[in-house]
Amino acid sequence: MRDLFLSHFTPSLMRHEDLEAIFVQDRRKRWVDAIVQGVREAALGGSIPSYLTIGARGMGKTHILSLVYHRLKADPEMEGKLALAWLREEEWGVASFLDLLMRLLSALDSEEPDAGLADRIAAIPDARDPEAAAANLLLSAVGERVLAVLIENLDDLFAGMGDIEQKRLRAFLQDHRFCSLVATAPALFNGIRRETSPFYGFFAIEHLSELSLDEARELLVGIARRAESDELVTALESPLGRARVRAVHHLAGGNPRVYVIFYQFLTGESLDELVEPFMRTVDELTPYYQARMQLLSQQQRKIVNYLCEKRGAVPVKEIARDSFMSHQTASTALKQLRERYYVRCHDAGRESWYELREPLMRLCFEAKKTRGTPVKLFVQFLRIWYSREDLTDLVARLCHGGRLNATELLQDLDRAGVDEVWAPAREDWRQDVGQLVASGQWERLLSCAEEGSALADPASGLAQALALLGLERFPAVLATLDDARRVLPDELITELEPVLSYVTGLALIGLGRHQEAEPHLRMGVEVLPSDSTPRMALAGVLVTLGRYADALQVVAPYAERSDDPEAWALKLACESGAGRREDAADSGRRLLKLVASQGVTPARLVRIALLPTVALGALVTMLVGREDQLWADMVAASRVCPELARFVDLADASFEYRQNRDKRVLLRLPAEDREVVQQITDLMTQARETTGVRS
Repeated sequence: MRDLFLSHFTPSLMRHEDLEAIFVQDRRKRWVDAIVQGVREAALGGSIPSYLTIGARGMGKTHILSLVYHRLKADPEMEGKLALAWLREEEWGVASFLDLLMRLLSALDSEEPDAGLADRIAAIPDARDPEAAAANLLLSAVGERVLAVLIENLDDLFAGMGDIEQKRLRAFLQDHRFCSLVATAPALFNGIRRETSPFYGFFAIEHLSELSLDEARELLVGIARRAESDELVTALESPLGRARVRAVHHLAGGNPRVYVIFYQFLTGESLDELVEPFMRTVDELTPYYQARMQLLSQQQRKIVNYLCEKRGAVPVKEIARDSFMSHQTASTALKQLRERYYVRCHDAGRESWYELREPLMRLCFEAKKTRGTPVKLFVQFLRIWYSREDLTDLVARLCHGGRLNATELLQDLDRAGVDEVWAPAREDWRQDVGQLVASGQWERLLSCAEEGSALADPASGLAQALALLGLERFPAVLATLDDARRVLPDELITELEPVLSYVTGLALIGLGRHQEAEPHLRMGVEVLPSDSTPRMALAGVLVTLGRYADALQVVAPYAERSDDPEAWALKLACESGAGRREDAADSGRRLLKLVASQGVTPARLVRIALLPTVALGALVTMLVGREDQLWADMVAASRVCPELARFVDLADASFEYRQNRDKRVLLRLPAEDREVVQQITDLMTQARETTGVRS
């Protein structure tokens, strides 16, 4: 593993190679390519363009400038044709054209210390006309080259200069045509937006969009690869890892800075747990959001704080009333906050509703006030919610508790006819394997499998496959099983093929290849007829394939003779998918009563029993009519499961929204709740259409 320096707030301090390795989003890549190509062509005699990148803080503007700088500086063809001047991120004190000329000369001197500019710069204050002296020195220092000026926070710089000084800068650039400005700003501003502004129409402008879920995952994987953290790369690329990143993305949106900070707290283990690394990210980001509040006027801070406390979107008239402002004052402040990416606006009829643009900003302040408890609960809920489409959580536990009877299976390999000198050592090794499989210690099992190979034990391949299955390295499982089949004696292949095939089926589930997995899992049911897990896996695959009646035949006999909530959840899903509404309602009631009576652990309940897509769809179908006893069972079950309690609250909001389709019902909710409620509503609609239930 390599020690990788990640700067959260100043990417320009990072190595060029690292910046390139973690640069994501095709549109951004095209924009950087366009800037570099435009400046190169200018240096080679073409027209001289200027560029402005617009994006909220943390969206990657400095990253883009850093890449432009490094690419141009490393281009041998630019030698003698291009000069670079990168102004500091916060150029305080630039109040005139002369101030800017002095900063440009200072930046140029830093880039070219051997050019002897320092003494000539020091003499400018004593010149008869300092501005003319500074301008002439800049023109002389650049010579026949083109000057590329990299400027961050152009809005602040122009605000300090004012209109008159901006006009003088514009005239200078127009007269000499030697300078390409490559700038950034957090939002459009009057200095470039008004038609009467000196720089109106001067820049090619690109607005940075937030990272999509896939791009956020690509960023995290890119950082892990650059850090040579193979374990974390594997974890992030697994179905479970994708679900975890999806949960973070739900709260953090697409701000790259959030993911860079989140990464530093990640390991393969912590990614699975999720709550701790996310809460540490919240803690790290809190000073950043506090600093952003300091940039606002008192009225703007008052509105942001109000929206934090209200949590959801609020109409302008309420913001104005509760903040003791006139409607016009509140509207003006909200417009400014919207332009600076602090808030977003929703139209609901004739009203405009506003909320914070970044839910994470509110969550940081909430965590500070409440010591993080509600935030932790919701992160845990999302961790489970966004795993509902993945069967890999089930797969990862199929070998736990000795369900594969690993010791007995390995003992069957004694007929291999290997050297009896190693028999005692192999027997001890097999006992170790059985214990590690039973306890789910997959990393240790992987090392143990290597020891078995050294002992020439034919079971080593199977042990390695089980370890890789537990680690969710599914392609490697298939390759290992193929190798095992090649080295096992023929007489053992025939005898062990049902077991090998069953493990193959589990790996195929993890890869999402459910159609291929089915025949392999049926072998698992045959070889382990009294074990529930092969039946559960097979039924889950059949549900995924839409074969509800077949799945019901597999899972119903086991469910009806057990009090296993997981089995009843699958039975519920099968009955709902098959259109057996009354049976599904009975199964749902039984499931909820089991939860309320057993105190099933939240992770087990919500991840496996209630939140696979079809099972959840069945549950909300039963709840469409708000049957009193069924809802009472749900509430009772939620008392022993905080995540289910969260679902009850969200389902309640979904019912209200479905009754009248009033957008304001959703807008009153926090943005992160609103998205889940919309998903629940979609599941209700889908389930109603599938089963013919009327709401």
